[in-house]
Amino acid sequence: MSGRDRDEVNQDSWLTIAHEFLDRGVKNVVITLAAKGAFYANADGRAHCPAYDVVVKDTTGAGDTFTGACSSDYLRQKAKGTWDIRSAVVRANKAAAMTIMNVGAQDGIPWSDEIDRFDAPHSEASI
Repeated sequence: MSGRDRDEVNQDSWLTIAHEFLDRGVKNVVITLAAKGAFYANADGRAHCPAYDVVVKDTTGAGDTFTGACSSDYLRQKAKGTWDIRSAVVRANKAAAMTIMNVGAQDGIPWSDEIDRFDAPHSEASI
């Protein structure tokens, strides 16, 4: 969506890309980075959330799972009158990591309680 080639999206450009969206009125920006995790930015801050170190069996559905987990956490938090983008992105990273540990899109999508229990080290490659 940023109009850049994949090789132009790197640690040096994440913040610039996020600001391009924020400057256009987008409230929350999340850039998914596959094996490197995700970068987020909004008016309250910005940070990189590293990926988890898991055995990858199939990446099918990882992006959809990330988006669904982040969106559902946003709605859950807003219903409580709060919003912490970092916790939503961390949760979405966990959900995506769980998805890629399985073959097939549907079988790998975790339930909310499974995300709550998920524990894995962060990938050194993404830090």
